[in-house]
Amino acid sequence: MTKLPPEQIRDFFARSLFVPGMVLRRLSHIKHNWQVGWDPHSGRYLPQPFSLAADLNEVIDQIAATTPPDRYHDHEDIIVGCVSSIFSAEKQGGRWRGDDYGFLLEQGLMMSGRLDDLILAATGRVYAAINSGQKHFDDAEHGHLRMLSDILATIVFYHYGCRCALEEDPEES
Repeated sequence: MTKLPPEQIRDFFARSLFVPGMVLRRLSHIKHNWQVGWDPHSGRYLPQPFSLAADLNEVIDQIAATTPPDRYHDHEDIIVGCVSSIFSAEKQGGRWRGDDYGFLLEQGLMMSGRLDDLILAATGRVYAAINSGQKHFDDAEHGHLRMLSDILATIVFYHYGCRCALEEDPEES
């Protein structure tokens, strides 16, 4: 796949009505302010107190800087494979059966620490949507949108957790 300009990747997420609810809302037990706005001047979600908008912006920047893999599903498989025996998941005909796929990705990342594979999977899913004519997050096919949301929420959660492990969160001191 040909790498797209970072601005095109950021535009995929710009002014989304769905990103806050599908990605940040599920993490509201960590930071309760999930209803974030878009700053058209900076082209980023507005960092606000008690929100994960800054972490989401960093994840979008990582995706924009990443060269897409030829087969993003392979990277998801690596993550899920780390926990498949623990959560009785098995791959049948190209699909994982067993526990919820988003849950398996989350647990696989937490157990393996293979963030790069999940970033590659997210990048591949964004490129797949764009290359299919879905130029914006809100226009993506429902199943693809749900999976991308699961992956993004997992990365934001992991990103925030790693940051907190390295420094004290100023909002909570």
